[in-house]
Amino acid sequence: MNKLSSVTSNFRSCTAMIILLPISVFMICIAVFHSSPDSDTADLIIEPGNSSLYVKDYDLTIRGWDDNGRTLFFIPAYININNVEQTYSSYKLLSKTGEEIQNIKANQLEKVIVKTDTGETIPWEVGFYFSKNLYTVSISINDIEFPDIDHDRYATGTIRLISPMGRVRYEEESIMIKGRGNGSWGYTLAGGKRPYQIKLPKKVSLCDLPPSDKWALIANADDSTKIRSKLVYDMAHDIDMEYAIDSDWVDLYINSEYLGNYLLCHEPSIGEFDLNIADLDALSRPYRDTNQITTEDMKGYVYDISPVPEGGYLIEKQIDSYYEKKNSGFVYNGIPFSIKSPSEASISEVEYVRDFVGKVDSSIHNENNQTSRIDIYSFARRYLLEEISMNSDSAITSYYFYIKPDDDRLFAGPNWDQDGGFGQSTTMRSYDMSMNEVYMIRESGNPLFKALDWDTYLRKNTDYEEYLSSIFRKYCPVFEKYLSYRIDEYYDKLQYSLKADHIRWNSYEDEEDVIQNEYKYLKFFLYNRLTYLAGEYGSEVGFTKPDLSDGSTHVLIFKYPDGTTYHMTATDGEQIPPENLPTYDASRYDGWHCYDDGVMHSVFSYYSPVYSDLTLVLGEL
Repeated sequence: MNKLSSVTSNFRSCTAMIILLPISVFMICIAVFHSSPDSDTADLIIEPGNSSLYVKDYDLTIRGWDDNGRTLFFIPAYININNVEQTYSSYKLLSKTGEEIQNIKANQLEKVIVKTDTGETIPWEVGFYFSKNLYTVSISINDIEFPDIDHDRYATGTIRLISPMGRVRYEEESIMIKGRGNGSWGYTLAGGKRPYQIKLPKKVSLCDLPPSDKWALIANADDSTKIRSKLVYDMAHDIDMEYAIDSDWVDLYINSEYLGNYLLCHEPSIGEFDLNIADLDALSRPYRDTNQITTEDMKGYVYDISPVPEGGYLIEKQIDSYYEKKNSGFVYNGIPFSIKSPSEASISEVEYVRDFVGKVDSSIHNENNQTSRIDIYSFARRYLLEEISMNSDSAITSYYFYIKPDDDRLFAGPNWDQDGGFGQSTTMRSYDMSMNEVYMIRESGNPLFKALDWDTYLRKNTDYEEYLSSIFRKYCPVFEKYLSYRIDEYYDKLQYSLKADHIRWNSYEDEEDVIQNEYKYLKFFLYNRLTYLAGEYGSEVGFTKPDLSDGSTHVLIFKYPDGTTYHMTATDGEQIPPENLPTYDASRYDGWHCYDDGVMHSVFSYYSPVYSDLTLVLGEL
């Protein structure tokens, strides 16, 4: 789905283009030395469209990113290159004043001159951007040229996982990789940052996470902070969810090309190290050569499984377009559900799960026994995290449930796909409204995105509401620590990788300000959301208000359609009341929109603090 960018982002997106200069190709070979006594050496080739850096000691090739008169190299955490010495090349990198360059500055662009063997000089820029603290995942794909990875079919390849200190922690010559995700794949523009799934020959632990043979590489392309999903996954662990996602960030390279910062994790699944209930996919199933059957309200595979297992199912609430792509599932009262596990369920199993969900639905809508068919422990905790993050997809898609063997209750979880939370996709809505209002706003925008109404009805139950409130009050100290220091710890770990990712995908020149502003906005949102919920759930605990202003002043320029402008100044972090904004004809325009590099973003409102200079234009109704 299309996701509205936060007004604080002031995004600068442009499509990177390879510029073929009308000059002979130039190559520069230099030796690059490690700061330690045992120096790594590297050969650098700068050639528009084909630049590369080969680190001999690691047998590692890193493709350069050639973009409009500049060459950028994104260096893994375990490589520490400080000094550059040009040796036998007949072409030289010179400073702007003409001296031969001995030191390329780290993590910033340096304006240089390329001097060819004919004496011609060409203005150029070179940047070496180093990651820190993160594992590196390096994948080489066989038989196809990147980025030609298919979403539905696996390609084969090899993988190497290297620690931040340079230790090879895992290496395998026979893996499979394909694209993954629904909206995150389908709505990504050509050439954009995409998510992937990798399958290994056997279950192994990567980045000290629980073992698996199937791993997701989440792009978090819409989230400038890259932490929103992990923030919820970690909170789920901290509030004692039975099933919560383990994850860690990595720097990803495919076929020597740097693809940015990714979140490595298991997808929601049943298994020993995931949701540890009956694994029906692990059973010997005779359906490989059988057909799929699709009816108006069910789809599954035609084979006999008797008796039908009464448990061991992981299901997901879907939207229609995503449901159509799934192997098995059902529609109940107009709401589509897919069966995630077993991945290719028999039609008899689909019927069993559909009837199970029907009984849950009937119970929730019956005021006399609303909670009799659900596990309130998991339902309350899952909903509470959705409330805190104000996840725009909540109850719409990526909303999981599971059925345990020999238990007639439905369980909720895990929380998944939260990159649209914490104000990322809700900038037109306030942080002080209920999820019920969020559902209504979302459906009014697109009736196909119909939210499941179970949470709404459950909150009408006095006992359930009190239990939900008690859970919030119990875990207030957990939520406080994220405001106090955990989000800052995330940023400290990620900042170098984030900078490289932003430059690679957005060509930001002020990427550090953009990232810091996003983190300030996220903490601003979390503080205000928790404060609002404390009032809703009767908590007397006060949350620490973060200091999010650097004291600077920003200029806001409001542009009318007739060309006239209005200027306003705001202190960093200030919220501007609606009555202080320039007036406009509300019968023609829906409000002042952030406008950047020719792109109109979300409506500017009191709920968005000012963290940068802004240009705003009126959006027509």
